[in-house]
Amino acid sequence: MIVPLPTRREAAWAALATALTAAYSGDFTPWRWLSEQLAPPALEMLPPTLALLLFAIVIIRAAPHLRISAGTASAWLVTAATLALAGLLFADPAFPAKRVHVFQYALLALVVRRGLASRLDGVPLVAMSALVAALLGVHDELIQGLRPERYFGLTDILVNTVSAFAGGCLGAALSGPGNSNNPPSPRAWLAVGLALAGLAVLL
Repeated sequence: MIVPLPTRREAAWAALATALTAAYSGDFTPWRWLSEQLAPPALEMLPPTLALLLFAIVIIRAAPHLRISAGTASAWLVTAATLALAGLLFADPAFPAKRVHVFQYALLALVVRRGLASRLDGVPLVAMSALVAALLGVHDELIQGLRPERYFGLTDILVNTVSAFAGGCLGAALSGPGNSNNPPSPRAWLAVGLALAGLAVLL
């Protein structure tokens, strides 16, 4: 089986996803600086505000699709909002800044989706967008565990994963049910299975 090489656009979005992961791994210093500058209430409200802003932008962009296929798009939006809320609630209350992971990994899933959209469609695209972003989130936590000023946390992995799936659902709401009516190919489901297996191995 010959695997086609990624296009320039796909490679660019993949590189952006990787760069975002690296930025997320090193954002502890900026958050520590913000915690010194902002009062606790403002610092605690910043992460959910970023998440809500992302939702607002996507809902505005998805408005035409909501009118065309209200049931499907609305279901994806409700699922995304529920997962995002779960991520905010699961985050360690001792470190309010960790709630920013909801915004970070939902955004990362949207970037991953853009890179995969020319090869996948429908539910496999949603699943792969979320799983790849979740894989990067697990990798992020593993890297943090190697740094003396950070720590590796299963709760953070849960938040990253839930947030990635929220982003995957947001992408589905933004783009509608898919780009075609063709059923998913076995190759698409194989890709989803491999990503799921990779996530299990890392965990």
